[in-house]
Amino acid sequence: MRRLRATIAVVVCTFTAASVAAYQVYNAVCAQESAAQRALLSHARFAAWTFAREANDEVERAARRVLAPTVALAVDPGTESAPSVLVAEGIQAARRCACVAVPDVRFTFAVDLARGEVVVGAVGDEMPETPSAEIKRSVIRTVRDGLAAGAVTGDPVIARLPSDGTIAIAFMFAGPTGVHRGGGPHAAYGYAFDVGSAGRSVFPAVLASRALLPPTGSAALPADSALTLSVAGPDERVIFRSAATRGLRPAATLGMTGAFDGFAVRVAMRPAFAARVAGGTWTWNRSQLVLGLITLSAGLVIVSLLQLHRERQLARVKSELVSGVSHELRTPLAQIRMFAEMLRLGWVRSDDERQRSVAIIDQEARRLAHLVENILQFSRAERSAPRLSLARLELATLVDEVVDSFAPLAGSRGVTVRTAHSGHAVALADRDALRQVLLNLLDNAVKYGPAGQTITAGTRVDSGGRVQLWVDDQGTGIAARDKARVWEPFRRLDRAVEAGISGNGIGLAVVRELVSAQGGTVAVHDAPGGGASFVVTLQASAEASRAHADVRPNESDNFAEATPREHSLS
Repeated sequence: MRRLRATIAVVVCTFTAASVAAYQVYNAVCAQESAAQRALLSHARFAAWTFAREANDEVERAARRVLAPTVALAVDPGTESAPSVLVAEGIQAARRCACVAVPDVRFTFAVDLARGEVVVGAVGDEMPETPSAEIKRSVIRTVRDGLAAGAVTGDPVIARLPSDGTIAIAFMFAGPTGVHRGGGPHAAYGYAFDVGSAGRSVFPAVLASRALLPPTGSAALPADSALTLSVAGPDERVIFRSAATRGLRPAATLGMTGAFDGFAVRVAMRPAFAARVAGGTWTWNRSQLVLGLITLSAGLVIVSLLQLHRERQLARVKSELVSGVSHELRTPLAQIRMFAEMLRLGWVRSDDERQRSVAIIDQEARRLAHLVENILQFSRAERSAPRLSLARLELATLVDEVVDSFAPLAGSRGVTVRTAHSGHAVALADRDALRQVLLNLLDNAVKYGPAGQTITAGTRVDSGGRVQLWVDDQGTGIAARDKARVWEPFRRLDRAVEAGISGNGIGLAVVRELVSAQGGTVAVHDAPGGGASFVVTLQASAEASRAHADVRPNESDNFAEATPREHSLS
């Protein structure tokens, strides 16, 4: 008992330690996962901020590349051909060199700051529509605002037109001959472009050529492989998308400024980038392995506890078996000793009493031998499969012999045993094992059936040519839920225990083991007249199988006819 308690204590401590370790691993994983998510979100925010800044820088670089030569060669803005000639030529030159992303230009313009006039031109032959007077006034007002804000010659200015939120202008200030006159610029040259179309040309160039991540992130993967990016306009319509971002987490959204004021950029990190950046940290894949091992340990502990519980149950059952067997052995031994003592001392008064005493001694000796044989057979079956010698066996002859020898035991309870044979049942079986099977079934029928009942034991050949041995009683039968359980070792029905019927629960278990060792099967059914019917099905001998195959149908039908024969107590 002490060793058992110590084992249980060790198992419980192991389970507790495994549970604490699992909890600690879970907390560590959650902390690492949270830190990784925060790091990825920081990278996404940094990339969104860098992208918004670089997009505006790209628009300014394009304006500088287009307008700087124009300002250097500026002429009198009153010349109407100046915008279309100078600015348009700068745009075409910038597009030819492909060194900057030039947006789709809607029109070019030159503003005379002294007169407050604007001259609008086309980009070559590319002016699908003429700007309205309101847009022209908006251009002049925006240029003047830029001058008031301190813009100087040579610096490009990018601004949105207040009259139309979809148009922005890029312009630079210059004097009429390229020099300052009167302390400030007198003219401005520029072009107007659609902000959405600019994004479609500028955004891909920024994503492809700029380092949007910190140095550590840039070294891990290029931008297009590390993240996905999308830009939505003021109306929340997506105007640019590098790849699908909806299913990726975490994602950062940032509002843009400058020419793209009102636009929003959304950045999400790809799993490949997360694996590179967090490659040296604890990940869910590694934690799942640890948690799996801990779970396996916990499972083994539980199995050990169950095994200990089963061992205790088995020890208790074996203890009860020893106690029950001792009780069953005591009764026949007491009877044998008592009547033998009476015979030895000459206390019998007549020959009839002497014969009765000898019969009781024989009866109790048979019962004792049967009980001992059951226990020995069960013990052999637990150690290994029983060794049997299969041979051709006439079942009807065996049944008659066993019933004749069992009749005295049955008669002690007023039970009548009869036999009924149908067909020529010849099996391939072991004689001693099958004798033990039949004795167990008969003893079971007598023990659990009513006093004065009639038990029928018989043989038959079924329609498939298999031979069967069966025993019917007139008891209360066996419930459907118990028909599979009665064959288990140490299993006794509740009603038998409540009725105080002696037994150890191994008789039917021995029957199943012995029949299985002979290649047969056992089953229990409801008897035709009530009670239980135990059926043993065995393989027929080769010659019996051939004989069954040669029987004509009308002869086979006669096998169903059984002739009952009662066995006396002689």
